[in-house]
Order: sequence, then structure tokens, then C-alpha cells
Amino acid sequence: TNRLSAQPWDERYKVISKQFLQDLANHLEEKGWFDMAVLYMDEREYDVTLSLIEVAESVTNSKGVTLKAGGAVNGDKVAPLYDRMYDVSIWENARPAKAAELAESRREKGLQTTLYSCGSGKMSTMNEPYESAVAVYEALKYKMDGVMRWALDKFDYDPLHGTLHNTCYPGDCYLIYPDEKDSPEMKAQSTPRFEKLCEGMRVSEKLKIIRRSYPAYAEQAQKIIDKGAYTASDVNAIREKVRDLSRAVQDGEPGLQP
Repeated sequence: TNRLSAQPWDERYKVISKQFLQDLANHLEEKGWFDMAVLYMDEREYDVTLSLIEVAESVTNSKGVTLKAGGAVNGDKVAPLYDRMYDVSIWENARPAKAAELAESRREKGLQTTLYSCGSGKMSTMNEPYESAVAVYEALKYKMDGVMRWALDKFDYDPLHGTLHNTCYPGDCYLIYPDEKDSPEMKAQSTPRFEKLCEGMRVSEKLKIIRRSYPAYAEQAQKIIDKGAYTASDVNAIREKVRDLSRAVQDGEPGLQP
């Protein structure tokens, strides 16, 4: 077997990567997926990030539109490259003081900003399940476009009998469980953490829809968003308030106090 060792800034690496990504871009365009595709990087250093962005920018579809690049970031090492990244996903434990301002300024440029949840964040088995929803509400409060989970099903060798992992926080690398190895159906099983993540997403989407489409209730929705959630009681309260607000919208009843 022939092997090639090259770094992202090496010319040979760029040539081979461009050939592969151009084939990928052609496939994405054929399937109608090009506009939603993003070449994503996981907490890379500045030089590596720059090199991969340059490769992505060298690949275009039939209309001359370049392949989008994005990445999960931890700190501000690649901040000078943000304007060249379609999606910047900021680690929840390294959120800048002016995260909302950053997200809004990027949105005005047609770019998106998300909250990156991984590691000692909110979704390991050491965390309470409600914390998964808190991550979603934090993204909403800081005007980000959503939450990016680093892993859904990065199972270790025996995930059904323990969540300890040799490189990751317990359970953080998967939010669902696989079926038994000899199961004839092979149906994945959910976890409380995943269910609370889904709850947070549903509730936050309702808040955004109400704020956007029902002006009479927009202020009430915004108050719920601004207050945010930090405890299990907060998460429960948001769910109940949004349920009541949704019913009021349906019934045309103004004046609810969140």
C-alpha cells in the first residue's frame, strides 16, 4: 500500500484534497445538497484552519459558488478567519463576553454562529438531563443560530454496560444507545439527555416562531428568552410558559405574563 504523509499547508495535500472535494461538490450539486453542505473542522489551529479554508474556497459548483467552510472553535485563536467561515461553533465553556453581538454581526453577513457542546459541558452522564435543554436556551439567549453537538453515537466497545470512555467524558460521546448486538431489529435507544435536548429544541423553535410571526406576543416570548434557564426548575418553567403562550396564540388571548 502506498502512503502519502502531508500537512494541510503542503501543496501536495492541497492538490489531492481539492480533487477529492471537487468530486464531492459535483456529487452534492447533483443531489441538490450543495447549498446545505459545510466542510467542517474540529478545533484546529490557525494554520490548519486557514489551509482548509483555502482548499474549500478553491472548489466551486457549476454556478461558481464555493464550498462553504466552518468549524468548532475553542477560544479566539482563529477569530481573524471568522469572516471566511460560514458557520463558527463556539465551545460553550469559552463563549466570549460579547457572544450575542458576534452572532448578530455574522448574521447580517449571511453567516451563522452556533453553540458547541462537548466535553465537560452539559451532556455527559455526569450532568443532569435537564442541562441538555439549558444548552439550547443559552444559544437562544445569546442570539446564536442553534447548538452543535460534537457526537451522537461515538460508542465505546461496550456502551450498554457502562459509559466510561478512554478519551471522552462519560456518555458525552453518545446521546443514544445501540441495540443489543444480536438484536434482529437493531433499533437505537434514546437517553434522558437526548430527550431533554429535543425538548429544548422544540420549545426554542416555538419561541422563535411566536416572536417572528405573532407581533402581539413577541415581547412575551422575548422575556422568556432573555431570562434563560440555569436549573431544572427553570427548564420546567420555560416548558410550561411556552405551552401556555402557544395556547394563547392559538386562541388569540393577549396579555399573558411570562
